[in-house]
Amino acid sequence: MKNKKILLIGAGNMGSAIGKALLAEHFVSSNSLLVSDTWEKNLDFFMEQGCKTSPCTEELIPEVDIIILATKPQPLRNLLKEWAEKKLFKKEVILLSIAAGVSVADIQDNSGVSSVVRVMPNTPLLVGKGVSGYFMSESVAKESENREYFAKMMKSFGLAVQCETEEKINAITALSGSGPAYFFRLLESMAEQGEAFGFTKKEAEHIALHTLLGAGLLAEKALKEGSDDFSTLRQKVTSKGGTTAAALDSFESNNLSFVFQEGMRAAKQRAEEL
Repeated sequence: MKNKKILLIGAGNMGSAIGKALLAEHFVSSNSLLVSDTWEKNLDFFMEQGCKTSPCTEELIPEVDIIILATKPQPLRNLLKEWAEKKLFKKEVILLSIAAGVSVADIQDNSGVSSVVRVMPNTPLLVGKGVSGYFMSESVAKESENREYFAKMMKSFGLAVQCETEEKINAITALSGSGPAYFFRLLESMAEQGEAFGFTKKEAEHIALHTLLGAGLLAEKALKEGSDDFSTLRQKVTSKGGTTAAALDSFESNNLSFVFQEGMRAAKQRAEEL
């Protein structure tokens, strides 16, 4: 699938991050990436890089082999129907969608295109640290060249996880798609308590943030080396009868694990309902 032309439809925060990652990782050249967005200011960066851009999506669709649908989920089905009725899609086109709650079957039924890849990225993709779960329809997955191509594309966004079933897309939505908000809420809580302890708001925010960053880097190092799992890392910080143990005991007595996991189950259920 070398030298395939890619159209990115939607250059908002997530769409532009995807396009920038594809260019930065040299997955696609600027003359093979086309970008469409109704707000022309979103196209400025890609125009400067030498990409073909247009606020009119329909004039670009017939030119490309792969279309990345980075639009909002709500209008997507109707847009696909309109484009299909106008016979804009190439016969062998592949559609890649990041729209939450829009299934592969929905995309196929509304577009008439059988080759679909559904992706759930998360917002840290904006800083090159994304986690993306992806599922390929049978017509895409059966070709080894396709499998290698999209695996490489996903890796340009950060960590890539291939989902064997589409149902797992809803699970990774709950884990990593919504996951950044879980940590932001934790940071909020830590910073609030830091202020209650007498630190300024800025001091408390920096203390909370750098604690999280440091813990994350330690965990990353341990996983890469295969030395410690998360439970072992926690135990290494926890001395019997010490301050950390007091905090963790309080968390457990208040059912932190249950509350946290129940929240992720609620996120997964909501993803299934959309």
